[in-house]
Amino acid sequence: MKQIPIPIPSLKHQLSVVTEIDTHFSRLDEAVTTLQGIQARLKQARASILKAAVEGRLVETEAE
Repeated sequence: MKQIPIPIPSLKHQLSVVTEIDTHFSRLDEAVTTLQGIQARLKQARASILKAAVEGRLVETEAE
């Protein structure tokens, strides 16, 4: 095993890989934040719709 050469990329290449990974992680963090916001708005919309349904405001009544 000691005689098997293990190629190691240059420091410049290693740093460029780390930079690329950091970029992707930043985009992923932004996407997670966006999805969490959407999830919160959907939860609020669901609650509003359920409230309107309970109050009978989703369908027309005979009086209308």
